[in-house]
Amino acid sequence: TGDIYSLFYELGIKLLKPKGYLAFITSNKWMRAAYGESLRKYFVEKSNPVILIDFGGVQVFDTATVDTNILISEKAKYEGETKACILDKNFSINNTSDYFNTLFIKASYTSANWTVLGAVEQTIKNKIEKIGIPLKNWDVQINYGIKTGYNEAFIIDENKRNDEIIRPILLGKNIKRFTYEWSGNWLINAHNGIKSKGIPRIDVEKDYPVVYEYLLKHRTELEKRLDQGDHWSNLRNCAYLEDFNKVKIGWGNLALKSQFSFIPADYILNAPSPFFVTENYYLLAVLNSTIADYYIKQLGVSRNGGYFEYKPMFVEQLPIPFIDEAEQKKFCDIVEKIIYEKTNNRETSELENSLDKMVFDLYNLVEEEINLVSNY
Repeated sequence: TGDIYSLFYELGIKLLKPKGYLAFITSNKWMRAAYGESLRKYFVEKSNPVILIDFGGVQVFDTATVDTNILISEKAKYEGETKACILDKNFSINNTSDYFNTLFIKASYTSANWTVLGAVEQTIKNKIEKIGIPLKNWDVQINYGIKTGYNEAFIIDENKRNDEIIRPILLGKNIKRFTYEWSGNWLINAHNGIKSKGIPRIDVEKDYPVVYEYLLKHRTELEKRLDQGDHWSNLRNCAYLEDFNKVKIGWGNLALKSQFSFIPADYILNAPSPFFVTENYYLLAVLNSTIADYYIKQLGVSRNGGYFEYKPMFVEQLPIPFIDEAEQKKFCDIVEKIIYEKTNNRETSELENSLDKMVFDLYNLVEEEINLVSNY
């Protein structure tokens, strides 16, 4: 996958004379997206990226809502140094040159994510990565919620309470910070079983005639699915089917800020919301912290309106400090209080601020660094 502008970059550099320059303004998604790795590699192997201006969330086109960047690259061997700058709300189109010359940094890029960090930001990044262990190394496996292939049939707004295959389901919009707000949706969990574990598929026609009669109304659409089970009434194969029956941490794929929630064992999540199985509230405390949100957003891809994609490939990289169980319990106790208060519709900002301060202390951030992260 990728964007068509990648081809324009490639052709443009090929058409240049030696020492010639190419300047394009495009979407900035290639800087951090997985599909942009080949383009980033091409830039450093086939050209000399001289100037990079990342507009971040600053919108420069009246008729297009897209996050953009300007890259100026020379047809020459990469010198290992790129003048880079990211714009903020103080930027004006009329002072682009002065703004850049005042705030640019010198960066050295590879095929890895291209980020623009100042001296303080680089220090923060180093502290986080030195102290923490990536989430993916905490013995967790991040998966996506259930993929029905046709939500209109399998997700219903009332419980046909004659069958145990009807399960409450959470959509991405239902997931909030620390907890969730169920909107009354139910999933017809007509799973396809797991043969390797001896779990048989749900025979809806034979064992659940009322549900089968309902699904018959959608048979034409269900038979068109590319991701169906052995029978048109079944969901697709899901190797981690049993994980939906366990306590977990889940989050929405798109959000303005980190919103990781405790999810009880009886709830299923809908794709593309990711989750991982755990009962460790300490992980939830760190994931919902300001510093975690800051770090993940350095890796993630921004979308229109200030939204970020909290994809597993970004979240799993978050370094989380490993502390003993006694220390973890201090965090877990506060998280339990927050969940309790939120469940009873009470204010939790004081508790969350206290938790945030504790997480800052874990990473040994000083006041200047805390202020930068908090105002990001």
